[in-house]
Amino acid sequence: MRHLAVIGLGIILLTVTGAVCRVLHTEWVRPDPILILVVYISIFMKPGEGVLTAFVLGAIADSFASTPWGMLMSASIVVWMFARHLRRFMQPNQSTALVGVMFITSLLFSMLIFVYLAAMGASDGVIWVNLKAVLPLAFINAVLAVPVWSLAKLAWPPTTRRRFEMAV
Repeated sequence: MRHLAVIGLGIILLTVTGAVCRVLHTEWVRPDPILILVVYISIFMKPGEGVLTAFVLGAIADSFASTPWGMLMSASIVVWMFARHLRRFMQPNQSTALVGVMFITSLLFSMLIFVYLAAMGASDGVIWVNLKAVLPLAFINAVLAVPVWSLAKLAWPPTTRRRFEMAV
């Protein structure tokens, strides 16, 4: 049931983000709440639960963004694995480190999307123009991670590191 709560939160956040960015005319630097949730579940949740939820959240992001099927889903899984690896080197309650991980994974996610678009030939040479939005987007995602993770903690409370290590 907790999975559905996080997935529902992702759908709500995608809808709100799309509406706010459309009203403010900031489509070129749209924050990604699904990415923020994927990083949250990679740091705080068990591997089996987290990868399945990241997969579903990526599929939902694909359907909302009308991207080629699987592009955002596969990028979400890669980001989940990367953040899961970074989790080994930090304590889950270090908020500064968590925001730093969000910034780094946002940069990775943007680069993955650029590589996917270039590999599909969908960029038409405009891909380098979009690089100017990567750093502001990573900063916005890192700042928005704090309130989104607070909402996610209500839907899916994190397990402690010690309990998590014993459960796996």
